[in-house]
Amino acid sequence: MERAASAKVKRAEAKVKKAEQAIKNKERAAANKIKEKEKKEANKIKAEEKKIEKQEQKKVQKQTDKIKKQEEKAKRKAEKMQRKAELAARSPLQKKIDRRLKMKKFLLVLLILLVLAGIVGAGIKFGPKLIEKLNLPEIHFAEIADNIKSKLPFFNKDDSDEKPEEEEKEEEAAAEAPDSEAVTDSAIEDDTTLYISGTSVLEDYYSEALSEFLGLSKKEIKEHSTAASTSESYTNLINGDQQVIFSALPTEKETKMADLAGVDLHPITILNGGFVFFVNKDNPVKSLTMTQLYNIYSGTITNWKQLGGNNEPIVAYQRAENSGSQSGMYKYVINENEMMKVSEELKISDTKDIIKEVSSNKGAIGFSYYYYMTNQKNSGNIKMIAVNGVKPDKKTIQNSEYPLTTYTYAIVTTEENTKSLADVISSVDDKISAMRASGEAITSDSAAGSGTSDAALQAEPLPLKLKFVKWILSDEGQTLAESKGFIRHDSK
Repeated sequence: MERAASAKVKRAEAKVKKAEQAIKNKERAAANKIKEKEKKEANKIKAEEKKIEKQEQKKVQKQTDKIKKQEEKAKRKAEKMQRKAELAARSPLQKKIDRRLKMKKFLLVLLILLVLAGIVGAGIKFGPKLIEKLNLPEIHFAEIADNIKSKLPFFNKDDSDEKPEEEEKEEEAAAEAPDSEAVTDSAIEDDTTLYISGTSVLEDYYSEALSEFLGLSKKEIKEHSTAASTSESYTNLINGDQQVIFSALPTEKETKMADLAGVDLHPITILNGGFVFFVNKDNPVKSLTMTQLYNIYSGTITNWKQLGGNNEPIVAYQRAENSGSQSGMYKYVINENEMMKVSEELKISDTKDIIKEVSSNKGAIGFSYYYYMTNQKNSGNIKMIAVNGVKPDKKTIQNSEYPLTTYTYAIVTTEENTKSLADVISSVDDKISAMRASGEAITSDSAAGSGTSDAALQAEPLPLKLKFVKWILSDEGQTLAESKGFIRHDSK
């Protein structure tokens, strides 16, 4: 009985558990359904958000593209306007150069057309004979040409509407007549006025020189004399805006500019200078050769002991890139690509600073120009060294004995096919040399040939710019240069 009751109870419990499990399964299934539904809803919402986001991005991109197009259009318009303004502002000389370039292009096209016409003409003339020889079907070139001509509107124009080529050229020349007059005016003005420019270092000298030559006050001379970069000075000289510039020799680019403009550049040596090296005053080395200087700055020689000095490393200071002294180093001593690479600490921009560095370092060496060195204060702790046994000083530089003697030039222009300026200046140099040799005082009048029997100079009056250059080369002009700290040019 007890067993039967117990078994009955167990069966009842099993049923209850089974029922509970069924309920749990139903609840789990319902929960899963709800989760899936929620997930679907969430995915739907995300898809909608992405769609909206894409639409917004598309809209923004469209607006951006529109703005870009407008900006590009405005930019092109501005460039077009600027180009028009530049064309309108061109000098007569620039217009002359442009016309020459256009004419060259036109002649090239004309030459090609003439060659093609010659080929076509040869075909028309010898074509039938060639066809006859080769037994080819006959081609009527005249009929083909007439057929093509009738279909092209260009050939159907009334001949009365066309202007002869000579008439077109005359009209073009008439339209450009003001430019020609402007050039003529400039040429006339060159003989009656004088405008000069040069580097800022020389400005104090050439401004005062022009002031004395023209008899103008310092205030008045400002309109005639300006300081400018070398490239700017050459551009102004070639364009005819200035008659004399004081600068280094022209580069290949500047020479080509002059050739295109149809002018010759004439550099005339007016002052001497020197590219110098200096060391600490306690350095026993007194002279270096050009080869030794090259080897120091190429990094081959690194200790003063190799040059007969102390056992001390060489600290070879350089100058800032694009500075006049660094450019001089590349020009006179070592090529840029052969110069050893150094840290920025060893590249000194100012002459005053490099003197300070060399003064405080027994193993240091630096370089500059003689003019800057002699005009620097507190340079007692350094000494300029000789090059190839010649020490740089006023005498050795003036006589060009110092190997690294440099020159300052007055550059003028002459039109092509005119009297050679070199002949005129050569005669002046010869006269100055002869006067110096005889001990005779040289004045601006005597240098210019005024009051002398020099028939070549008296036969044709010299332009004002040449008279000014001769004044610069005279004793008055050279004495003024010395008073400004420069070294006169000893004409030989």
